[in-house]
Amino acid sequence: MKKKLPALLLVLALLFAFAPGALSADAEVTLSTQGLKVNGVPIRCEKYNIDGYNYFKLRDLAFLLNGTGSQFSVDYDPVGSRVLVTPGKSYEPDGSELLYNGEDKSASASLSTQSLHVDGREVTDISVYNIGGNNYFQLRDLQELLNFELEYEASSRTILVRSLQARAPRELTPEEIYATCAPAVFYMEIFDEYGWCIKTGSGFFLSSDGLAVTNYHVISGADSAAITVSDTGKVYDVLGVYDYSAEEDWAVIQIDGSGFQTLEIGSPDYDVGGATVYAIGSPLGLQNTISQGIISNPRRLDSGMTYIQMSAAISPGSSGGALLNKYGQVIGITSATYTEGQNLNLSIPMTYLDQMEVEVCTPLSGTRSSPAGTLTLSAGSLDLSMGQEGTVTATAVEQNCSGVSVRYVLSREDIVSCSWGTWHGDNVDLTITPLAVGSAEISVYFVISETDTVLDSKTIQVTVTAELDAVSSEYSADLQVSAAELKLNLFESEEISIYAYCPENNEDTVVNRYISNPYVAECNWGKWEDDFIKLTVNPLSTGSTDIRIVYSMKDGTLLAEETVHVQVFFGLVTADTDLVTLEPGGEKTVVFSCVAQGGVSYSLRYDFAEDDIVSAKWGSWYENGTDCPLTFTGLKEGATEVVISMLDWDTKHCMATLRLPIQVS
Repeated sequence: MKKKLPALLLVLALLFAFAPGALSADAEVTLSTQGLKVNGVPIRCEKYNIDGYNYFKLRDLAFLLNGTGSQFSVDYDPVGSRVLVTPGKSYEPDGSELLYNGEDKSASASLSTQSLHVDGREVTDISVYNIGGNNYFQLRDLQELLNFELEYEASSRTILVRSLQARAPRELTPEEIYATCAPAVFYMEIFDEYGWCIKTGSGFFLSSDGLAVTNYHVISGADSAAITVSDTGKVYDVLGVYDYSAEEDWAVIQIDGSGFQTLEIGSPDYDVGGATVYAIGSPLGLQNTISQGIISNPRRLDSGMTYIQMSAAISPGSSGGALLNKYGQVIGITSATYTEGQNLNLSIPMTYLDQMEVEVCTPLSGTRSSPAGTLTLSAGSLDLSMGQEGTVTATAVEQNCSGVSVRYVLSREDIVSCSWGTWHGDNVDLTITPLAVGSAEISVYFVISETDTVLDSKTIQVTVTAELDAVSSEYSADLQVSAAELKLNLFESEEISIYAYCPENNEDTVVNRYISNPYVAECNWGKWEDDFIKLTVNPLSTGSTDIRIVYSMKDGTLLAEETVHVQVFFGLVTADTDLVTLEPGGEKTVVFSCVAQGGVSYSLRYDFAEDDIVSAKWGSWYENGTDCPLTFTGLKEGATEVVISMLDWDTKHCMATLRLPIQVS
């Protein structure tokens, strides 16, 4: 809980050598152990506690608040022995700011005889001490004079300083974003206890003395790590981690070095849908790669976490990189992507780091704990007859690890096929479908997805008996399937509607499906609604397969069957840009490229989310037959999205789609 700073105790100081006065004989002076955050960024600097009050250097505060609405300049008049402060004027650093080597100078503390003048007016009712040749002021004394906020966070013993009425920052061009911010983002290699590089990622600096941020999943399992700074190519060791959250996936680390370029933490007030953002990281090891996009949703909820969803492209290796707003301020840590979509990427908001602590630095190996997990199955064996499916529930519980999955391996793929259901907490169902009479073993593995490390495993013995007989004439059952043939794009699913009814004994019936080629597609059942049920067909690879729909009694008596022929082909649409930007009345041409496997003829169609912001007109297909230009014309200011659909020429079935954000300003 945050509390208002009572009688606070903070002070700041000048790097001027003033003539000291006598210090009270009973005054107690010690190095202060309380933390300091300025506008959310943890700051390490020289500070002292005198009789229960904290004292800080004035030039340190001026340096930290420079460029905000609370900025002020600091000068010294040696003739009048005056410290001159001008609120609102920018501060010119002299290189002495935030210098601290851990030396305790408290023995040199004495009262200062120098005067303080703010905007030309002498201030006499404040306390000033000289320690090691520098003047230190109480921060609470300066709060109203210099227009900033103070709070005290008792839980972490941290003093919080915030500037008021911060000036609106200047919007930067993409070139300025890269030139200014890229040097503050680094490439990171993670090593195990044997010195092998087990993964790579990204990170960025918050302070010039090596305080940095990355994802927790980047450093998890590390024995050591090293970073490479892009502008110099120099390599630095990671000394350790100050604070982290495995659940929120962030970590505050310390780099062994100094003089680094840093990023400023941006205000969440600018994190709005449609705002331009930039991602800088090292995707696939390609150091300091920048991509541009927009905030697709500033508050995307997923598994209890709030993310910034954006269209700026990221890939494996981008984890831990910086998501920047158009002012060059970091607003998030690039962390994840929805692989089944296009440009559906997630960043962890920097607001999750508001409670981070930077007191104790622990070696990476000290945070490494052995991953563990347990796997239990509801059944170790199944006896099935043809026409009868079986379900085994797997319960998987992990410890000290993340990014886990459950997999199966079949000893006889001609005897049974398997498909996973939906996770419910730690439980997931494995549906087992007989394909032929015989025996098979299903090995189930609980693994860490990224490394394939097996945490636990179990086996299921399956015996399949009783071939289905010919359709029984004893019953007048009705089986209807909504489609006899499906043409699917590799990345799209489709539902089949099935009606099954047996007037003689409908309660003792069951509907099963059998896939002739389980490598091409898998199927998942929906829920029964009266006598109707949905079957979702999910393509796995290009090719063709038959899905045999079997309606039978529970004792295996065949009532009716239908076959659905499925053809899976590959369709893909890409664009030569991730974002269309233009002015009202301006034009921008985007070239769309198409790929269709299997010789399928196709056409392209566009649809706008908002059709009054921009218009479009197709050009002629290029000679290669795969590229087609679309010219956009801005109608008025605003943001919208165009959906490009790739359609089968004969069936008009959608083979692929591409969503492209548009900004008219």
